[in-house]
Amino acid sequence: MSALKALAKIGDRSVVSEVFEIAAGQASFGVRSTAAETLGRLGDRRAMKILSAMLTEPDNPYPRSYRKWLAKLLIELRGIEAVPDLEDARSRADILGKWHLGQAIKTLRKFESPRAPKKRGS
Repeated sequence: MSALKALAKIGDRSVVSEVFEIAAGQASFGVRSTAAETLGRLGDRRAMKILSAMLTEPDNPYPRSYRKWLAKLLIELRGIEAVPDLEDARSRADILGKWHLGQAIKTLRKFESPRAPKKRGS
């Protein structure tokens, strides 16, 4: 896992396809979440879907701490693509989880591009 973190730190985009295979593969939850984080830090937007989908996986050994970590990470990476999965996870979370996920959703929605102003009739 430290190799994945090092790749993210140095920003080596030449490894994106290999890191994606790890993130989307059958490795342990911790390895996959670290690979998905690395993918996101390397600028691959597919990471947002992988990370958010992991919220509801049954093999998540630390659902509460993962949820909190994920909310912070998605905000840092401006992962607006994850909002639908976060909303789904929020509907099934405990009260604290609902709050964390709600705050993340609210913040991520601020990053959405503003809609073009409506044209007035001529």
